[in-house]
Amino acid sequence: MVRILTEILKRDSWLLASLIFLLGAFRIIRTDENVFEIA
Repeated sequence: MVRILTEILKRDSWLLASLIFLLGAFRIIRTDENVFEIA
């Protein structure tokens, strides 16, 4: 099981990185909206 996961990570590391980047960007956008609502 772990071997399969490591193989997927090796092959699709760019996909994992882009997913993490998108999640981070979404979180930043949400916090910006909250700040605008407060202001």
